[in-house]
Amino acid sequence: MLQHNPLPRTILGLTVFLTAFFACALPNQAQTMEELQKRVSEYYAKDNFGKAAKTFDKMIKLRPDSVELYARKGSCLCIDGQQDKSFETFAEALKMNPTNAFIFLERGTCFETYGMYDNAVQDFTEGIKHAKSDSVLFSLYFNRASTKQFYRDARGALEDNLKALELDSTNEGLHNNLGLTYSDLKQFDKAEYHLRKVIELDSAFEGGWMNLGFFFSEIEEYEKALEALNSAVEKFPDMPYPYNNRGWAKHKLGMSEEGIADIEKSLKLFDANSYAYRNLSLIYQSMGEIEKACSNCMQALQLNYTTNYGEDMQTFYKTNCTE
Repeated sequence: MLQHNPLPRTILGLTVFLTAFFACALPNQAQTMEELQKRVSEYYAKDNFGKAAKTFDKMIKLRPDSVELYARKGSCLCIDGQQDKSFETFAEALKMNPTNAFIFLERGTCFETYGMYDNAVQDFTEGIKHAKSDSVLFSLYFNRASTKQFYRDARGALEDNLKALELDSTNEGLHNNLGLTYSDLKQFDKAEYHLRKVIELDSAFEGGWMNLGFFFSEIEEYEKALEALNSAVEKFPDMPYPYNNRGWAKHKLGMSEEGIADIEKSLKLFDANSYAYRNLSLIYQSMGEIEKACSNCMQALQLNYTTNYGEDMQTFYKTNCTE
């Protein structure tokens, strides 16, 4: 499975939503709402979602009938780690309007955040039934596809991604996901097309060069992989995944020591990446350093590698690390 960055969630559409909201705000409230919008935007820029949620409380006092504001507040609480309060807020919104697709979109995204994938799919599916705008419908299909990908349901993800593509063919995140899905389905020509489309649409998209590089590794074209991953590291030097993927490509090209250095750099940037420990385990095994291979395998397993990627590390441990 390709490793990729979390893609932008619907909550990042905040500014667009609030601009539309202000257009229907009462004249004597518009300035106050504009000030609150500015404050929320500042909190978003600082990743201070707790304070953003409190600012939405003030907005709700001005527009207590706005279920969208409740949904936005719920999303902020979700990202801030206030799980119970976030779902209580979504429940309030649904009491006000039980068929509002946007609420199901935001709550579904929150469910996904906490690994509650069955609930997420149910919410996205319910939202699709009630969606009245193409933008919300696109996000519902897009997010449901992402959730299905966690299940490793590539065919289900492809079906949803293609429906999203009918609504917006210029979204780089969607092409990124289509590349991932087609790769999982071993349809490599289509995978490469969509991963290159990401870079064509936005060369600064964080997942573009990295996933293209990993894709070339998957089909064992390691020279091309290294070229793409060098670009990824150059453009995003503080991102951990390109170093990990480049380390594996270097190993396959006979530069194992350099590969280990890259993967260790990746782990310094993000030490909870189970796939990086998987790579180290296999590299050390190839070098005959079984103790280090088993140590890294255990790290991968402790970081829920099996849940995210499959059972190969469990098999590796039983084969190489037990007496």
